[in-house]
Amino acid sequence: MDKKKTGTLIREARIKKNYTQSELGDLIGVSNKAVSRWENGDSFPDIGVLENLSGILDVKIQDIVVGEISADDTGCGKENIITEVIRMAKLQEKSKRERIIYCLGGIVILLYSLFLALTGMNGRFVLESHVTQGVIYVASLAVILGALLWQACRGVNHKQYIDQGRSRKSRWMSGIAVAAYLYAVLVTGIIVAMAANGKLSPDKNKLQSVGAFLKLQLIAVSAVNSVLVTMEFARIIKEGTAAHYGIFVSVSAMYMAMLYGDMLHRMTTAHEVLFMYCVRTAAVVILPIICILIYDMVHRGNPQHS
Repeated sequence: MDKKKTGTLIREARIKKNYTQSELGDLIGVSNKAVSRWENGDSFPDIGVLENLSGILDVKIQDIVVGEISADDTGCGKENIITEVIRMAKLQEKSKRERIIYCLGGIVILLYSLFLALTGMNGRFVLESHVTQGVIYVASLAVILGALLWQACRGVNHKQYIDQGRSRKSRWMSGIAVAAYLYAVLVTGIIVAMAANGKLSPDKNKLQSVGAFLKLQLIAVSAVNSVLVTMEFARIIKEGTAAHYGIFVSVSAMYMAMLYGDMLHRMTTAHEVLFMYCVRTAAVVILPIICILIYDMVHRGNPQHS
């Protein structure tokens, strides 16, 4: 079974029938993107649509499976086709299991992150030590980014890697994530620097209003990136492909907001808060950069990786 050869055969048969990808998809009951992935050799038609696809394109099922027109109707040829179909069914079943795992993994990541966000931003500390609490946040982020990196490196081939980089949707989602990320760093940094330099009013009411303003900004950053992460997980499950590298930024932005929110409830001296800000920012900046560099290195260094 060769997905590239099968894709070429489907494309040629579709063109011969004068169907567009959308028209063929409508006739079979799949999206035009699914047809495009077949023709590009990125995926194989599900077992359930093979008979319908065969009838619409006037191509034998065994020819679709092997990827070339063959006049071989012998028992040996049919036996080979049955073997290929069984193997294909097993691969598709494995793909479905992986999608379920990714779905459950995404739910766990989002729920766990939401729990940390609520405890951190509302001052309901899991642990009283700000050092230990910070380590929990950073360690959690490292584990999540590591899991996403593993999925991204094993679940995408070089062509998909290039296509993802060119995708307009992937670019604007990454752009929003980066903008929200930088906004959280800059707004928090400005307020912390003002506090360290004694430029904030000592009036309790004014300090509380500044804290409330910053907390609101951090909640917004966390919410925006939670939506982006949810959208990316939905795409992964729907398309059966790997995460775009923008998800590393989105998840990191969520945890950056959590760390800053936790920091607001641990105000002691201004200079201690400034130190906390610098250490936490450095940790959450370095981790996604490392992941993106590894992700890029894997695919650029091995074009055949899949």
